[in-house]
Amino acid sequence: MTMKGVGRQWALLFVAVAMLGCSKDEDPKPVAITAADFEGEWSITTFKLEGADETTTLSELTFEIFSNGDFLVNKNGQNDSYGSYEVDEATKVLTVDLTNPKEPSKVINGTWQVYEKTDDSMTLKSFEQGEKKDFVLTKI
Repeated sequence: MTMKGVGRQWALLFVAVAMLGCSKDEDPKPVAITAADFEGEWSITTFKLEGADETTTLSELTFEIFSNGDFLVNKNGQNDSYGSYEVDEATKVLTVDLTNPKEPSKVINGTWQVYEKTDDSMTLKSFEQGEKKDFVLTKI
């Protein structure tokens, strides 16, 4: 092999490695969470199902999340559904388990990961049962 051939191979290898190192917008990573992050009363400011804005479907719901693991859903100020929640800090997963949830509260059941959080808001995502769900919750 000639020097020119070796040089081309190195150039091709360099281009291939450079292309592998480049990526478009990387998928966001879940952030660390604790049970204390969720305690309090929350309202839904954004809800998207498969990318479509469905916020009005859940706009009358608020959540009360208690330190003992209880999760209460209120609809128009009245108790609507209840259950429990658990936070797995290692996997960064929030699991909500409502007992006999009513519509539209049942969309909240399942596992969620937090992708953004501040002291008064959180962005959560779920990909369960083939559905992509996104919430933005704001502390009341």
